Amino acid sequence: METKVLIAEDDPVMRHILRKALEEIPDVKVVGEAGNGLEAIRLAKEMVPQVVFLDIAMPEKDGLEAVS
Repeated sequence: METKVLIAEDDPVMRHILRKALEEIPDVKVVGEAGNGLEAIRLAKEMVPQVVFLDIAMPEKDGLEAVS
């Protein structure tokens, strides 16, 4: 069974590093990347991931605001 993952991180370098690390894990598929909290909320609703790697300090809405 494939696990769908969303990455929410405002630093593009960190997003890239995390994506590359996740791509090495069998049965894990990165379904989206968000650069801010509002985009993370939108993509989570669209993609319905099982796992979200969510940065706490992001523009628009921080990670804690995005999950509430």
